[in-house]
Amino acid sequence: LDATLQAKRGAAVTAEVPVTLGEGPSELFARTLLLTKANSAPRVGRATIAGRVTLSGAPGGGSRVDIGGTDLVTMTNERGEFSMTGAPAGTHVLNVRHMGYLAVAVPVNIAAREPNRVNIDMPRFVPVMDPVLVTARRNRSLDRVGFNERKRVGIGRYLTREEIERSNPLRLSDILRRVPGLRVSHAGGRDVITSSRGGTFGGPGCVRFWVDDMLWQSMEPGDVNDFVSAKEVMGIEVYSSGGTPARYMMGGQSCTTVIVWTRMRISDM
Repeated sequence: LDATLQAKRGAAVTAEVPVTLGEGPSELFARTLLLTKANSAPRVGRATIAGRVTLSGAPGGGSRVDIGGTDLVTMTNERGEFSMTGAPAGTHVLNVRHMGYLAVAVPVNIAAREPNRVNIDMPRFVPVMDPVLVTARRNRSLDRVGFNERKRVGIGRYLTREEIERSNPLRLSDILRRVPGLRVSHAGGRDVITSSRGGTFGGPGCVRFWVDDMLWQSMEPGDVNDFVSAKEVMGIEVYSSGGTPARYMMGGQSCTTVIVWTRMRISDM
C-alpha cells in the first residue's frame, strides 16, 4: 500500500513523504519528520544539501534534482554530484529524474546548521506485464490524486495510460501534440510545448506544467520533455486558463495548465 505521511504543528508543516506499507491488517511504522519554527511550507532558507546520483551504480551525470515545493532545481555533473544552497530547513522531498530510469522521490531531513548529504541510486525502468493487476493498481492511484473525479466532471481534457499507449509515443511531446489547443515546435534542439490559444499575464501561448502534483520549474524551455518519458506517463490533464482547478492555479497568470502523472506517484507495480 502506497501512502504519504505529513506532520503539522500550528503553522509549521512538513512535505508529504511517500511511504509504503505492507498488506497485513496492522503494521508498526516509524519515520522521523523534521518540523521547523518557520511558517507553513517555506520555499527558501539558508541550508545546503549536496549528494550524488547513480544509475544502477554508475555515475548519474545529467540527472535533474529538485526540492519539491520550492524553486530549487539543479543538474548533476559528470560524476553524478549535485549541490543546492538556499534550501529551507525541515523535512522535504528530493525528486530525481533521468531519462530511461525510474524517477525517485527521496525524503530528506534538512538541518540549517549541519551538513546535509544524500546518495541516491536510480533503478532502470522495467515495464510490468500483468495487464489486469497493472490496471487495478493504476486506477486506485488515480482515484487517490483526484484524476478520475476531475475526469468525471469533464472540465478539461484527460488522457489515460490506455489511450496514451494506442499511439505508441516515444516522448511526452508526442502525446501532447495530439491534444487540441496545444502546439509543439522545435527550438534550441528540443520540442517546446505552447498553447495555440495564447495567454494573458503568463506570456503568449504559455503552458504551466505540473508533474506528480509539483509545479515544474523549467531550467530551459521544453526541458520537461528531457526528463519525463512517455513510457512512465500514467495520465494527463489539460486545462484552459479558465478551467484550471483551484489547486493548480497560479496567481496573476493565465496559462494553459498541463498536469502529468507518472509512475513515481501513480503506482501500477
